[in-house]
Amino acid sequence: NAGTYFLFYTLAGSLPLLVALLLLQQSTGTLSMLVFQYSQPLQLNSWGHMIWWAGCLIAFLVKMPLYGVHLWLPKAHVEAPVAGSMVLAAVLLKLGGYGMMRMMVMLDPLSKELAYPFIILALWGIIMTGSICLRQTDLKSLIAYSSVSHMGLVAGGILIQTPWGFSGAIILMIAHGLVSSALFCLANTAYERTHSRTMILARGLQVIFPLTAVWWFIANLANLALPPLPNLMGEIMIITTLFSWSPWTILMTGLGTLITAGYSLYMFLMSQRGPTPNHITGLQPFHTREHLLMALHLIPVLLLVTKPELMWGWCY
Repeated sequence: NAGTYFLFYTLAGSLPLLVALLLLQQSTGTLSMLVFQYSQPLQLNSWGHMIWWAGCLIAFLVKMPLYGVHLWLPKAHVEAPVAGSMVLAAVLLKLGGYGMMRMMVMLDPLSKELAYPFIILALWGIIMTGSICLRQTDLKSLIAYSSVSHMGLVAGGILIQTPWGFSGAIILMIAHGLVSSALFCLANTAYERTHSRTMILARGLQVIFPLTAVWWFIANLANLALPPLPNLMGEIMIITTLFSWSPWTILMTGLGTLITAGYSLYMFLMSQRGPTPNHITGLQPFHTREHLLMALHLIPVLLLVTKPELMWGWCY
């Protein structure tokens, strides 16, 4: 089921992009990004050009995914094996953001007006997917919807097209890639031992696995953007950019941040705290390789605090 969803969403998104690129090559004679960077801006003013603009971006918005075309992601995460989920969260979603950053160079004159509905949809998606997270019972599904929420903020930052927005999007994508991959790995380690992803059936694990509870705690704090972690740097830069674009966006980004903190703490409390269910007995202890894997995810997040210019990219 998830594979079919993924296939058709990807096909429906990437076919308009292919047509848009063929039209671009027909009218300009080249598809080189370098040439577009130094050439005159394209004269785009008709309805056909607006549809072409949407065609160029829709493939990347599906891949991110933007709220509204996100239904393939929770299904794919829930049905995928752990390695698939980790690569999907850490690498595949970031391709959408990267592609949007590269395409924005060509779409410049139209983006000022046409990006408005997409920015609003991305911000509304932060609140909606955060609210969905608050009522999830499945651990992997909760982390998947949290990814949609974070990528909505990234989409907003990129569509604004300011240096701060781009930098914030890069920082948030890098930090989110490490943190969400770690969360999926932690969810799988719990699932392998309790054979349940339902949080209410696999809670109270802090008593049995105290060191793993520390990894859970760090990953959840990073997910809710605790200062001074890179997640917060990225979110602050994007929120500042959005606020300077329109002060009203602070209502949506502020509420979204609040909901994010709520579901991150809910995830930690439901999986690690509370009474241990009676059916959880004689669980296999954690292996050193699993702790090493967690360390290799979360220590880079902590170390990037000390040298954030590695993530700021070419905007500074």
